[in-house]
Amino acid sequence: MKRLLRYSCITSLAACCLISCESKELVSKRDRQAAEIERLRGELALLDEQLQNAGPNRSQELSVAKEKSEAQISEIARLEMEIVELNAKKQTLQSEFAEYQNKYTLR
Repeated sequence: MKRLLRYSCITSLAACCLISCESKELVSKRDRQAAEIERLRGELALLDEQLQNAGPNRSQELSVAKEKSEAQISEIARLEMEIVELNAKKQTLQSEFAEYQNKYTLR
């Protein structure tokens, strides 16, 4: 983009130089184009500065965080299944204990 902008600026300035400067209309057009070129250079400098100040690329950190998140999600699913199994075992043991208490009552 930067090269294209410079190339177009140089081309337009060269064209202006080749055209006769006697016409007031051509002179004003050249001045407008020069002003536009300066404005675009300023915008380009601002964009370059913003890119430099954008900070480091965080894509690797993001991929590591996603991997950790997926690992934690699978661990949560495993633990939830373990809870279901333990609750079922608890219910079984409670019913066996209730049967045992009924069978051997205290006197």
